[in-house]
Amino acid sequence: MRRKVVGTIQGQLITVVYTPRSGVVRIIPARRSNAMEKRR
Repeated sequence: MRRKVVGTIQGQLITVVYTPRSGVVRIIPARRSNAMEKRR
């Protein structure tokens, strides 16, 4: 199951998609948020 988190790093809004597997968190992409993600 993929999960999405939006937060800030050094003033930039960042979106991270990750999946937990066998006790390990695997980051799929970590990138600047697009306009639609910023509105949510």
